[in-house]
Amino acid sequence: MRLFNFFGWILGSKWFQKLATNWIDKNVSGPSSKRLETGKNYLWGRVTNKSQSKIEAVMTTPQGYRLTALTAVLAVERVLSEIEPKVGFATP
Repeated sequence: MRLFNFFGWILGSKWFQKLATNWIDKNVSGPSSKRLETGKNYLWGRVTNKSQSKIEAVMTTPQGYRLTALTAVLAVERVLSEIEPKVGFATP
């Protein structure tokens, strides 16, 4: 935290933000079209209850940018197709 307090004013300054943004624009690019189409994410999770019973799951999804776009479209389709939209935990 002390380090952030020391450098915080620099990192938050407009000139540093502009410098960082320009560097990112010149040196960082997103995935290629091929990578967007064929890329995959692999997810693993484990949960344990109070009695120490465990269960694990593995899931493979499309590449992150593609997954975000697909799920956004599916959420809109789901909302538009419902006569009485759900609220609370079931809200997309």
